[in-house]
Amino acid sequence: MTQNQDYSLDVQYQEQGEVRPTLIVGLGGSGVYTARRLKRLLQDRYKVKGLIRFLYLDTDQGQFQNEPRLADADPEEIVTISIQHPEQIVEEWKRKSELHPYLSFLDSRVDVGVLRNADGAAGIRPVGRFAFHASFDHIYPSLRNALQQIMQVGEQVKALMETVPYEVKVLGHRPRIYVLTSLCGGTGSGIFFDATLVLRQILESLNLDGEIVGVFYLPSVFDGEAGISHNLREVIQANAYASLIELEYFCNPNNLKAGEWKVPYRMISEIEIKEAIFDEPYLIERSNSDAKVLQDKQEVYEMVARSLLMDIGSPLGARARSAKRNSLAVIDAIRCPETDESRLFASLAVASASVPVKELTEYCALKVMCDTLNSRETADKEQHDPLDVRNFLNRNGLAPETILDALKKGLISRDVTIDQDNLKSSAENFIGLLDDDERESDDVLKSNQVTVMENAKEAIEKYCSNFIESSGQEKLEDSLEALNQQVDKAIQEINKESQNYKKKMDGVEQRLESKDFYLLKGWSTKDKKKKKADSIKSELTDYRDARLHRKLAQKILEIYSKENSLEDNPSIKAMIGSKIKNLKAKQKSHDDVLNRLQERLQEFETRIPGGTDYALEQLVCLQRHFARFYEEHKAAFRRCFSEVEITGTQEPGELLRGTLKRVILAISKEVRSKANVLEFLKPLEDEAENEDREYLKRKLDCLMQISQPFWSTSQPPGGIHYEQFVAISVPYSRANQGLRSDEQIRDLDRMVEGLVKNAGVQLERVKDGYPFALTVMRRTYGARAYYLRSIQQMEHSYLRRSEHEQVRVHLHLDSRFADLPLLTPSIFGEIYWVLALAFGYIAEVNGHYYFGIEKIADQRLLVPLYRSQRKVRASLSEELLKAFEGIYITPDEQHRLGTTYDQARERFMRQRIFVDQVHDAFRTIEQAIGHEKMTAFLREYLQPLQDKANDDTLSEIEQKRYREERDVLNNYLNSK
Repeated sequence: MTQNQDYSLDVQYQEQGEVRPTLIVGLGGSGVYTARRLKRLLQDRYKVKGLIRFLYLDTDQGQFQNEPRLADADPEEIVTISIQHPEQIVEEWKRKSELHPYLSFLDSRVDVGVLRNADGAAGIRPVGRFAFHASFDHIYPSLRNALQQIMQVGEQVKALMETVPYEVKVLGHRPRIYVLTSLCGGTGSGIFFDATLVLRQILESLNLDGEIVGVFYLPSVFDGEAGISHNLREVIQANAYASLIELEYFCNPNNLKAGEWKVPYRMISEIEIKEAIFDEPYLIERSNSDAKVLQDKQEVYEMVARSLLMDIGSPLGARARSAKRNSLAVIDAIRCPETDESRLFASLAVASASVPVKELTEYCALKVMCDTLNSRETADKEQHDPLDVRNFLNRNGLAPETILDALKKGLISRDVTIDQDNLKSSAENFIGLLDDDERESDDVLKSNQVTVMENAKEAIEKYCSNFIESSGQEKLEDSLEALNQQVDKAIQEINKESQNYKKKMDGVEQRLESKDFYLLKGWSTKDKKKKKADSIKSELTDYRDARLHRKLAQKILEIYSKENSLEDNPSIKAMIGSKIKNLKAKQKSHDDVLNRLQERLQEFETRIPGGTDYALEQLVCLQRHFARFYEEHKAAFRRCFSEVEITGTQEPGELLRGTLKRVILAISKEVRSKANVLEFLKPLEDEAENEDREYLKRKLDCLMQISQPFWSTSQPPGGIHYEQFVAISVPYSRANQGLRSDEQIRDLDRMVEGLVKNAGVQLERVKDGYPFALTVMRRTYGARAYYLRSIQQMEHSYLRRSEHEQVRVHLHLDSRFADLPLLTPSIFGEIYWVLALAFGYIAEVNGHYYFGIEKIADQRLLVPLYRSQRKVRASLSEELLKAFEGIYITPDEQHRLGTTYDQARERFMRQRIFVDQVHDAFRTIEQAIGHEKMTAFLREYLQPLQDKANDDTLSEIEQKRYREERDVLNNYLNSK
């Protein structure tokens, strides 16, 4: 089902939640995408907003566009990193550095102009860092406000509990911050260092002891992505390596000596780095340790988002955090055997065997609607008695004579009085009084008419309702047509009567207007006045009655006739016509919706049976299982609502969506109580082999295989092991009558134990409140960066780009960081330090130490660049002595290793590139003079080292240095 057809988003599927003060910070494109995806998953599962705080920082404003799979980025969550005139800031800094002291890290050769278009940092890490510092005046308040807000989660949960039907627990008050980013680009890898330092400073200023978790994407995540050139791929590799150098160094508290590392900022005091910048740094690659590869970067983002979903809101995450303490204690005690350094890095994974509950709910809702609508057409309804139609008007007081009586209520009939001496004037006066009476009776008639119309409306509504219940909606249209005919017949009769009354009125009026009418001709003298008066009285009585009945007939016609209906009170004919029109429209909508329902059901039945495209979600039910599930529980679903009512005037697609959503909401609780994933896994308990059992067995085996940490490390060196926490959920849920019994939960636990046992894996079982998935969550701790198989390619790209000075300044966030040790340790570092001093590649000049190697033209030899003042040197053959004196006397300050012996040695040992260059230079000498001569020269060199080690004129420190050099060289020679 596509996202725009996701009608079940409002359904509450999670029955309980756990939350702590949590802030998610997405940095750069990858980090923002993952954070927004995580927010969407939290909303879908918990239907709660605001308990978890999100912030998105990126120089590319395109990352905040709406996307169906991602949650919207609310304005208060977006921290834009945009600079109107970046070059102007740099020019000011160049002219007067004190204006922008925080830019001391920036090499003037870095082009910050790429920020003008607000579409990223162009893969240049210092540009990303520059953008962070230049935008600090609104970044800092956003970070501070977010941290203050997450500490109010307890109050928010308390208010929430008054409006939601499930439970949310607050677990502790120690804030937890997740920083999500890639180490490969310019923005995320350019700002993670500063963003984390500032977050720590804010925590400290708020007197909060918080945890900061970093999740970092490595280059393999972007393998196979279209549009990445060879050069850009090398940039990605080199950036990641430089980032890892900095990350590993500053996550190791042993490296952070007091006062050594300080970072200036605007608005706040400079920050001294005194503790590891991340409590938990996770490295994420595209393949897991079992070489299972995800399809693309979106699948990697999905895996991380789902892992953090478990970490934040599930008991699995709470249990993992508890177990982590023991794991970290072990790896802290057992360091890397090769380097004796702390093993700082971790990785993660999550995979699930699940029921696609949203699709299952939609399918059941579609089936319920389809069955209900079809039943209307095939139902064996009793035939409605035609007499009910013919007698409708009489039975409901709507026959003409009944309406006449109703209209006459409250009307006064004036008596006719005639003065025998004034016949004509009496008649004219009486007609005038009738005019007055008619005007006075209009209000009474109007009120009576409204009453009749209200009764008619109620009668028609009740008639339709009863008819549908007894005979079905399809037959109601015919019945209303018959009723319409009855009304037409009544209208004809009333029109005829009205015309008769009009004729009678006209005849009386003509006679009353005739002069001869009042003459006494033809009457005896004795009673001619009385008889004439009685005759006129009779005519006036007939006139009065005809006039009243014609008036009432007109009112009855207004009540009946559509043409004469009142604006606010439609006629009976108009009511019936409207019902017929609505029935026709409803039938058309019914037919259209039914056709679309059948099309949607066909889509379900023709989908690929494999289920989901996402590798880390294994579905435990196919389409045939949907149908089986519905048949088992359809009676319960039908009880959830009384009728599928197709209402509204929208187009069929909108009608379907609106109606389907109502049905989904009605049946969702029943689906939730019956669709536990373990119900679908029960075939695994059967002894007999069958198609379902084999399918589920493969899915469960796959679940165990793919839930490996997503990094490319092999077993650590020296026989040590990673520390792992692996848990599987026990998916229990609440039944309609309340929480499952203890025995039911034990049954679920035993079933999970059996499934895991069959899979041959020992996992910790953790009760979870999400019944639709069997989830395996893994956390793996105890690696150094160089354990990664991918580190060689990253290191190669880094060293290659470091050869060019202009390119090298783009790699590290700070020029000082270029002196940090390479990730891969050189086990020959010490011997090559000694050899570099022996042959002059490291030159001592005026007490300072410089490194330089030069190739002699037309020769294979690599010789010292500078002339060393160090007295102790290895003796070479006569033809080589001059070449190895050194080329230049005055060294370039860029080549200085340090101002002291110890500083120079430490920097040399940190830089693998220096060690490799001395190695290559040493080999050129050995190839030129031969292995035996080289060994002889080195053995002779042991004596001057021994002499210096015993020289009492030197300080103890100097003697110790010569003694260490002698021992390193002696061990090297003895090992050959």
